[in-house]
Amino acid sequence: MCVVWAGCVLVASCSRPRPTLTVGSKDGVQQLILGEILAQHLSKRLPGVQVARKFGLGNVALVHSSLLTGEINIYPEYSGTALFNVLNMQPDRGDDALLDQLREGYRTTYHCEWFGPLGFRYNRVFLIPRRIAEKRKIENLTQASANQEGWAIGSSREFRDRPDGMVLLARKYDLQLSAPVQILTEEQLHIAMSKDQITLGVTRTTDPRLGNGDLVEIPDDQRVFPLYETGYVVKLETLEAHPGLADAIKALYGKITLDQMRGMVRRVELEHADAGAVAAGFLKEAGLN
Repeated sequence: MCVVWAGCVLVASCSRPRPTLTVGSKDGVQQLILGEILAQHLSKRLPGVQVARKFGLGNVALVHSSLLTGEINIYPEYSGTALFNVLNMQPDRGDDALLDQLREGYRTTYHCEWFGPLGFRYNRVFLIPRRIAEKRKIENLTQASANQEGWAIGSSREFRDRPDGMVLLARKYDLQLSAPVQILTEEQLHIAMSKDQITLGVTRTTDPRLGNGDLVEIPDDQRVFPLYETGYVVKLETLEAHPGLADAIKALYGKITLDQMRGMVRRVELEHADAGAVAAGFLKEAGLN
């Protein structure tokens, strides 16, 4: 009788499903790649855990909500995005202060932990056609705001609508507009700027089309915009349930350079490579496979 009972326990133990970690992401190619890198990395580092994927869940508000409800357990997030759009904070200047503020805000407000930085920054980039920059003698955003000829601005929807976008730009730089802000994809932005339909474009550091000699990057010389360090957000209860998770994520610290991220985005977005294969290639190159 005891033997049979012990056998039943053994069978039940063997058939118990592995715990699951669900990696999520916001919309966009870069988020997909960062999600894939983490999912594949955790599958190798935590062999007793089943790693699921839920990518392309929407904007920051939707994905943050999915994290809190438990639909996902972890997702990629940028420091500046989180401070303004999740924690509703005005970031302190200085790299260390910003990240300390970010981590403390996540812990006290949402019982979450932000892990990072991974290496590259997803900062804002402001572009002007070289011909116009030279004609108007524009070298930074302060000089652009003093120019009275007017600017046709092109940006993503999130830059136009989020508090760390046009609102922040207008707070310090009183740019004269010659037309309403146009909502454009990165591809559409570069095409429009090549035709002088857009005279001031807003993109990101990992835009794979950057490097066009016909466009000039002008700095945010008053340092209005925060740094957008890249990391992952996870709930504290998830860390407690998976003791090896924190160390696994930390193994990615400082591993992704800006050139590497831009190259991965280029391969997936412009060359139509598979995001999973690109992520696997990165992990192998970084010695993390």
